[in-house]
Amino acid sequence: MSEVRLPVKTMLRDTTTSASVVRMWGRIEARGRMRPRSTMRPSWYLIPALALVASLAIAFVWPVARQRPPSPSRVPPQTTALAPAALAAPQAPPTSPVHIPAVEPRPRVEPAPLPLRPRGAPSPSVSAEALETWRELAARGQNDRAYAMLGPLGIAAEVGSASVDDLFALADVARLSGHPGDAVPPLQHIVSDHRTDARAPLAALTLGRVQLRSLGLPADAAAALDAAIALGLPIGLGEDADALLVEAYARAHEPARARAVYEHYVQAFPSGSKRGELERWVTAR
Repeated sequence: MSEVRLPVKTMLRDTTTSASVVRMWGRIEARGRMRPRSTMRPSWYLIPALALVASLAIAFVWPVARQRPPSPSRVPPQTTALAPAALAAPQAPPTSPVHIPAVEPRPRVEPAPLPLRPRGAPSPSVSAEALETWRELAARGQNDRAYAMLGPLGIAAEVGSASVDDLFALADVARLSGHPGDAVPPLQHIVSDHRTDARAPLAALTLGRVQLRSLGLPADAAAALDAAIALGLPIGLGEDADALLVEAYARAHEPARARAVYEHYVQAFPSGSKRGELERWVTAR
């Protein structure tokens, strides 16, 4: 009903003026005067006027009501194309600017200079790793790899500060890897600088054997073997030392010394296994 009232009110407001109301009221009074007066109260005259107004309203409103558009609830919602900017995420409401305090630049700190390393000195970390590697390889009997790690310069560099154990290990690495000449410096260092060590006679005996059998230096071998005997070889190594010394003197063209060492050998070891071999060295010339 409210949907009908609104158009009626609108039409009445647009079509009804003060002049039209006066004329309509005049016609109603003229018609009333033509009729015999009745005992009706003045307020009853309004009933025909209201009925006339209602009939006129219905006559005008009914066609309009039939032609009015369908209810908004029945009309499918229309989609309007939105601009790309409208599809974007809603922007946050503007806020007051935030004051960011200025940051003072930090003073530049110059890096401290690195300590200088003496020229030719190996890097501590690399050198320690290399030394550890060759020791481990030598302990596992991998003398070829250990010598490849050290080389002749590495062995010579280690001789001056190496212990007796390391000197023996260096000599074994060089000797057993096929480099007998590089075994001489560590053995000589033991004999000359560690004479009081119990292993000095063994180092001298090994040095004499290397010089005699591997390097072909019988005179140097004889000096090393004499030093081994003088330093006090264990009893079990005396026979080998005398046999090598006889050969060294014989090859060094010193037959008298070779004969003297041979006679000592026969007295010390009357049933020695090397007696026949030593006789050939003594009687060869």
